Amino acid sequence: MYYNKPLIKEGNYGPEPSAFGINPYTKKWMRLSIIPGRLVENIVQAMSRDLLFYAEEALEKAGYKIIGSIYDEIILEVSEDCGKKETLKDVIKIMCDGPKWAKGLPLKAEGFIEKRYRKM
Repeated sequence: MYYNKPLIKEGNYGPEPSAFGINPYTKKWMRLSIIPGRLVENIVQAMSRDLLFYAEEALEKAGYKIIGSIYDEIILEVSEDCGKKETLKDVIKIMCDGPKWAKGLPLKAEGFIEKRYRKM
């Protein structure tokens, strides 16, 4: 996670974190407050990205060919003669076996095998 020129100053209600960013209304660079909800959202997104990347590495190590990823989905290419249920079960197991630092985190994955990609 990265914030441009982060700063914590004392505010009306205690420490107030801020960083430089683009104001969504004026489209200009300025110092923006980092509200607690946004900070939590950014932490969750960063952690989710790390978990998905870990799953991609584990799938490649297991011999699966990744041909793309879209947000929270990984797109694999598998042979037509693969056992669909067994392959899908194996992929889900690999994806849910998270890294050591996420031990105890409840991970869940879903998937399907089709000839063409479609959004779930």
